[in-house]
Amino acid sequence: MSTGPEQAEATTSRLSGVLEQEFDALKRRDLAQLERLGESREALLSQLLYLKQTHQDQWRQLPFEAARRALAHCQTLHKRNEMLLTKQLEAVRQALGALQKSSDDADLYTRLGKLAQRRAYLFRDDA
Repeated sequence: MSTGPEQAEATTSRLSGVLEQEFDALKRRDLAQLERLGESREALLSQLLYLKQTHQDQWRQLPFEAARRALAHCQTLHKRNEMLLTKQLEAVRQALGALQKSSDDADLYTRLGKLAQRRAYLFRDDA
């Protein structure tokens, strides 16, 4: 049976692997894989929280130092994944905005090159 520090190290190691897999899934935009990995990540974080709570007096001491360092590395990996996800979401928002704008502008002119009636009404002086 492993001790608290050994369990914490093993769990943070698995968490690091999951975060690396999440990064790859984000790059591939594999939503199904991201969902599965998110569930794994949450389970591992729950395990770490439990270990920290049950070993609260020792968590800041030397036996848990390696686990704390590994957890700090996991936090860095999570921030990297979050930044990539934020960039991807912004790109999607911009693409949607461009599509919406182009669909709004699509009927500005008739086939003969004149302003469409409903749009022309917006630009008349007496409107």
